[in-house]
Amino acid sequence: MNVLPAVLMGSACALSVVTLLLLFTGNLWAMTATAVAALLLAALAIPTLDQQEQADHASPLDG
Repeated sequence: MNVLPAVLMGSACALSVVTLLLLFTGNLWAMTATAVAALLLAALAIPTLDQQEQADHASPLDG
């Protein structure tokens, strides 16, 4: 099992929480930067996680 996509997705979740915390500080630049970073990490992780899930559920008859 490849751990990298899970780490990327966990990091994206953590950055999403930081983005929400920064909402209350009024620092729009930091909030924007963390939101963009979270989106990029999730965009990198989701396709790989989807491929792993499809490989895990592959039928022996699929060839």
